[in-house]
Amino acid sequence: MLGMQDAFQILTQALLASFGGLARQLYDKDKKKINTSLLVRACLIAAFIGVLTYFVTKSFEIESNLSFAASGLCGWIGPQIIDYVTEYAIRKSGLKT
Repeated sequence: MLGMQDAFQILTQALLASFGGLARQLYDKDKKKINTSLLVRACLIAAFIGVLTYFVTKSFEIESNLSFAASGLCGWIGPQIIDYVTEYAIRKSGLKT
């Protein structure tokens, strides 16, 4: 069961990752047209990745400052981190796509 401190840390890491995702979209603005829908999707995907990063770093007992940094970086990386983990899991399991 998650306590209030864990819930607060999950929320703050999701927000930090969302900021990373938003920053990435604004950084890449020259490559594509930016609209509100794109920014909202980027923030939601990054927040999801931030929550996953929290659970991974918590299970490895990584210090909280490093955990926050990892969430921000993973938010910046965005969907690419999900693609990488998915490909790794598929290779390890022997399944083919």
